[in-house]
Amino acid sequence: MDIADPLNPTEAATYGFVGAAADIVIGGNYAYLATESMPTDTVHTVLRVIDISNPLTPMEVGSYAAGRYGTSVSLYGSYLYLNTLFGGLHVFDVTDPTNPVETGLYTGATIGRVAAVPPFFYAAAGLHAGFEILQLDIPSSIPEPAASGLALYQNYPNPFNPMTTISFVLPRPMAVELAIYDVKGKLVATIIDEFTSGGPNSTTW
Repeated sequence: MDIADPLNPTEAATYGFVGAAADIVIGGNYAYLATESMPTDTVHTVLRVIDISNPLTPMEVGSYAAGRYGTSVSLYGSYLYLNTLFGGLHVFDVTDPTNPVETGLYTGATIGRVAAVPPFFYAAAGLHAGFEILQLDIPSSIPEPAASGLALYQNYPNPFNPMTTISFVLPRPMAVELAIYDVKGKLVATIIDEFTSGGPNSTTW
């Protein structure tokens, strides 16, 4: 959807596939979709990675089949969490979005939707299993930044309520201003405006 005018959203492009979409999360130039393929024998969850660098021409660049009945997908740094009703919570390394690699799996109670406040994940377990709190080993180090040594990562969780964490890397100690703007370019908040140490940093808003 084109929301340049928030009061009048319009369809800018579509991307079709066989099956149904359950959830979506955006990271950089990629959209990660929890989708269901529907063969005649059973239903399989497929994680689809869509390149949206040009929103008018979305293109699938990667996929991974996992579990059954995907319910939600979450993104934290270079790790993606795909929740399935029958198959557990799948953890993927999406450092290369075109080639998601499964690095972990939680197969406890049937997992429904998950709200994340790292390092804890709060899971609506579903099917009479109640509510679970999972503690996952979030990587303590941030992936190597670009050659410049400066990197700003996708906030997590996204979307969020009421807080989100923003991580970034500095090549050396320097003055930093980190600000939030709305879709119209209006300043919402200045989160950081100070001299900040080099290396991995994060702040909560």
